[in-house]
Amino acid sequence: MKRYGYDKETGSLFSWDRDFVFEGSGKVAPEGAFVSVDRIKDEMTGCVFMSGWTGIFVIISSDGETERANICGFNLRKGCWKGLDVNQEELKSIPAETPICVCGSVVLSPEKMASLCARYPNSRMYVCPLVEGLSALGVLIGNLGRLIPRRMQIACDNKELIDAEFKEFDPKLDGDGLGRMADLVTHGLLVVNEMKTVQGVSPFFGKTLHRDWMPGSQVIVRRVEVDSLFPQVPISAKDYAATSVFVKMKTTDQFKEAAGYNEPFVDVVVSTDYLPELSAFMRFYKTFSGRGFVFVSDQNLVRHKEVVPVFRANKAYRVPRESMKKGDQNERD
Repeated sequence: MKRYGYDKETGSLFSWDRDFVFEGSGKVAPEGAFVSVDRIKDEMTGCVFMSGWTGIFVIISSDGETERANICGFNLRKGCWKGLDVNQEELKSIPAETPICVCGSVVLSPEKMASLCARYPNSRMYVCPLVEGLSALGVLIGNLGRLIPRRMQIACDNKELIDAEFKEFDPKLDGDGLGRMADLVTHGLLVVNEMKTVQGVSPFFGKTLHRDWMPGSQVIVRRVEVDSLFPQVPISAKDYAATSVFVKMKTTDQFKEAAGYNEPFVDVVVSTDYLPELSAFMRFYKTFSGRGFVFVSDQNLVRHKEVVPVFRANKAYRVPRESMKKGDQNERD
């Protein structure tokens, strides 16, 4: 039977029927839905579950300005429970090996995430990419019973059609669309990646991918390249936090030389198998280009192009600039 979790403050709705599905925002709670009452507790439940860890944790909930920390845990029998609030002085006495989970809108700020990682440089740190709707997911998880915590991306294939010339991917070739996209980026094209619709922070989907740096762009780096390009970055950032969200890192001579980049800082996501489609793309891109990093930007970067390659889940489209402008206008309307 389909079950629902609902957050009345945002109207966010999640469902469960052998897997979690985001049903949208601005919804009305279906009959029998579990409704979030203690939003902080439910956000913590969702965050800890999505970390894939079990045991005892410190969990930090922050909007970037104010911060609340708790001791909580997850086990298959009791689910997530919230302990007493802990202050900054008490946090200092918690053993360094205690894992840290982070949730809240602070995860949207690469600079603030860098500061948080600097405070806990050697900690295992999971950063939850789901912000809006996390309490709806959490209240659902808390009422479903014995589920195994797991790292997951709340996403679905985007097969929405575009009225434009297209090429279909070969369903018999694993990762055909990702390989084609990597080939175009290698040859210097700007490519819009709309292969999936993701709820929460996504460093890869909903982005424009490009080979060379442009103002305002961020960078995705393969994990095997991070130690040589950013050797001084704390473990909590490069091994943990940056595998979910962008973290601001100080650039090095190695990165500047490899990327042709002269800015003092850059926002970095580290590609690992926690985001399997991203890691597959980066393997293709490394093979084709010899580079272990790729730049990403918001989609408005391509507005000046005559024809824009747009990748959906099963097709690659050549979209005329006029159609992109029309789409932008529709979004504004």
